[in-house]
Amino acid sequence: MMRPRNRKSVLAAMSALFMFPSVPGQSPAQMDRNPVSREEKAAGTGICTDRLTPGQRASWKEIVAIVGEKDTRGEPLHPQLFRLWQWAQHSGHTIYIELPDAGVPLGFSAGKFWVESFGESGLRHTAALRLNRRIIDAAVSALDNQVEPDFVPFKGLDRKRRYAEVLGHELTHAFDILGDPDLARMSQQLFQATAEIPLKKGALRIPAEMQARLLELQAAMLEREKTARVSEKAIWSELLSGQQAKAKS
Repeated sequence: MMRPRNRKSVLAAMSALFMFPSVPGQSPAQMDRNPVSREEKAAGTGICTDRLTPGQRASWKEIVAIVGEKDTRGEPLHPQLFRLWQWAQHSGHTIYIELPDAGVPLGFSAGKFWVESFGESGLRHTAALRLNRRIIDAAVSALDNQVEPDFVPFKGLDRKRRYAEVLGHELTHAFDILGDPDLARMSQQLFQATAEIPLKKGALRIPAEMQARLLELQAAMLEREKTARVSEKAIWSELLSGQQAKAKS
């Protein structure tokens, strides 16, 4: 079991947990872990916008339009992002979209995905996906990437495609977590644990007995980030190429 060094290390680990995710490039067959046809898709499952205000829905429609862009042959302009979208829509799970308008501190991550509850069947779960547009708008993309010089998140993308990039990252988390019962359980446990952390004057107060468990959960979840950069880079590249193609047409 991991030993927490101090309260700051726990908070830092929790903040890092939901940073940019992604999965390796996969074929449509590999993405279809839990196939549900259009006819079989249960009411209320898939990507759900019930939590959005009218103003947020307008912004969401712009993001969805990016996902659905086609090339001159009628094929998806962003195939990796589109496959993730199709999987989420027909996976049988319910994924609520959240687009907070304000009140998100700049130190928070651009996106977040978590499992809220498990279905009675053990196969259909309820989760949420949040895009923090304020964070995305304020992100600086022109930083040198010493690890991958040819990949800088958001670089060259307009505002709407930045949102779509983070959506792709978080849908990758959804695919990875909801496709693995153990990971899904860990995500739900982490969601419950953090929701139970008491606040004092707006600051998190993490009981000592909870710190070790939180670190253990976040370590297991962060392990999935080791394969994240491959898909993250692919989605960014798709969006950039698509944007350039649209500009020429």
